[in-house]
Amino acid sequence: MRTHLYHTLKSGVDRTESKDVAEMGIADLIAHYGAAMMGVMDRQCRAIYDPRRPEDVGRDICSSARQPFAAQAHAVRALDKILDERPGYVPLLDGEVGVGKSIIALLASKTFARAKRVLVTCPPHLLDGWRNEVLFVFPEAEVRVLATPTDVDRIAEIPGDQRVVMLLTREAAQTDKAVRLVGH
Repeated sequence: MRTHLYHTLKSGVDRTESKDVAEMGIADLIAHYGAAMMGVMDRQCRAIYDPRRPEDVGRDICSSARQPFAAQAHAVRALDKILDERPGYVPLLDGEVGVGKSIIALLASKTFARAKRVLVTCPPHLLDGWRNEVLFVFPEAEVRVLATPTDVDRIAEIPGDQRVVMLLTREAAQTDKAVRLVGH
């Protein structure tokens, strides 16, 4: 960086073993500078959650009849940390089909003690599956499907300290009916 010279990396992913930056490919760059680059990234762009930090891994997650795999537990802890330490931030959980996004999201909302109202949007064909999953993870929670304005009104009647998981189909959320649900 001090030289103010910029180089274009050679194409390909195989190492050339070159020590000359002008001759390096990406594999050489990572092999030669990877640890130093990660050190700079860790100092300048510190991760909110890092499973290498004992204080992050030590975060408790709630118990459930369905225990998460290690990677899922890390995701739950990360979401809980964001919700707990970054007021106003809304974490995004994304992943491939079958990685356990549902259990991660439910456990995170259960672990985050202040989450008393949880809204889940899902495709209509997954509504029953979500209801069953919620009841399995949150046996103490009230589960409500939001389909009419009356359903929304009934949520307001539930005491504020009671956890409620509301299910809304993705299609219902995308229609003018959803506007009537919220703004009636």
